[in-house]
Amino acid sequence: MISIDSKSESPQDFARDPWLVIVLVSLALGGLADLLFNGAAPGVNVPLWAAAVIAAFVLIARREGRRIGGLVASLLVVSLGLSMMVAWRASVELQIGAVGTSLALFLLALTVQDDARADRMSITSFVVGLTIAAGSALRGVFILVRSAPQHLLLSRGADARPRVLGRAALITAPLLVVFGGLFVAADAVFQDWVVNALSVEAASVVRHLAWWAGGSVVAAGVLWCALGPQGAPPDGPQLAEARRLRALETGVVLGSLAALFALFVLIQIRYLFGGSEHVLGSIGLTYAEYARRGFFELVAVAVLLLPVLLAADWARARSGRSLTTYRVFGTVLVVLLLVVMTSAFQRLRIYIDVFGLTALRFYAAALLAWLATVFVWLLWSLMRERRNEFVGGAVASALVALVIVVAVNPHGMIAATNLARAEDGRDFDVAYALGLSADATPTLLDGIDALEDDDACEVANAMLARWGEPESDLRSWNWGRAAAADAVDATGERLAAACR
Repeated sequence: MISIDSKSESPQDFARDPWLVIVLVSLALGGLADLLFNGAAPGVNVPLWAAAVIAAFVLIARREGRRIGGLVASLLVVSLGLSMMVAWRASVELQIGAVGTSLALFLLALTVQDDARADRMSITSFVVGLTIAAGSALRGVFILVRSAPQHLLLSRGADARPRVLGRAALITAPLLVVFGGLFVAADAVFQDWVVNALSVEAASVVRHLAWWAGGSVVAAGVLWCALGPQGAPPDGPQLAEARRLRALETGVVLGSLAALFALFVLIQIRYLFGGSEHVLGSIGLTYAEYARRGFFELVAVAVLLLPVLLAADWARARSGRSLTTYRVFGTVLVVLLLVVMTSAFQRLRIYIDVFGLTALRFYAAALLAWLATVFVWLLWSLMRERRNEFVGGAVASALVALVIVVAVNPHGMIAATNLARAEDGRDFDVAYALGLSADATPTLLDGIDALEDDDACEVANAMLARWGEPESDLRSWNWGRAAAADAVDATGERLAAACR
């Protein structure tokens, strides 16, 4: 970490003081946050502010002599790219996911050493690194505030500055009051302008100050970290060889789980894949009720097995026999889990056919598909004794999965699926459809003729009321909302006639 030197010897030295640079840039970024976000919905303003913060981070880092390594640069670029998704889709959950992932990668960039490589990153360093980065940013804010008196009042190159500024203010204030009062008395237009300028709402002032202060604090913490990497995260907890699981213990633990998985798979083959007759004849449930009951539980099984396999690999003895035992039972478990996942997708297909598609069901299915990729990668990396490659591959697959989900347009797919069910005479949940984001609007309008008259009228009125006027605030521009407004404008006459 580069220290902040408080002993500036001249105005030129003070101008080069990193404390002053960070504070001034942070205040400017806070003002930009107020300009972009105050009273605006999330849209193009999010990537604009992210780009400004990242650019300031890089410039200050380079100014202070810090070299931006390849991994740090990649993390910053991907973080900025993810923030742009907020201006692509209007779905709140997608925007939250994009911003959260973007923030996580940006925080990770704060802790990564300049010569770090993705294939050397352990699970512990990845998880702990995020915590260290957040703590370092918060610590930087307190250090900057605490250092203010030292830099503004005690610096030898600036010890006269507060006195000079105070004396100038005392001289200037009464002159402005006297001459300003004369101008107000002399001209009614100037008087009206001054009165309007001084007539501000307290709530508006508070909002501006909140955005400005919040943006400044966030920027200050981030820019503090630009002075240098915030320390390498630990390699992770170590376990003495004497306390590690022997081959027999590893086999008992993983083998028992494999036996349980195998039993479940055998039952699934008979009941779920065998057809509704087996279910109706044995447990008294309809096929749809049977499928509905277990989907999310099977998703939980897939989520929980991943840390179990990672923990078993960490705890096992470092011997050839233990490695062989782990490989055998780990492979069996992953293969059986893929069958369980197939069962889960089969349940989801039945579930959607009877009850329709919702956002929760879509995202659970997407999570399950991503986990299948992660488990395949787990076999490839751990079975080949390349544990550190697992983290980079898993993170990369998560980013690819997020991009694919955003590109697929979940809300549009939900609307299309449920409209197709309506064409087949199934029930259509109008209230749920209208609760979807603007991303679903073009699809809803294209398929509105498949709805019953009352449902079509309700959808048409809601779309006209919601998107009849185009969004005028450029800060909030979003492709999904713009596409919704264009679709409503193009079908306005047809929508107006839907209730006749």
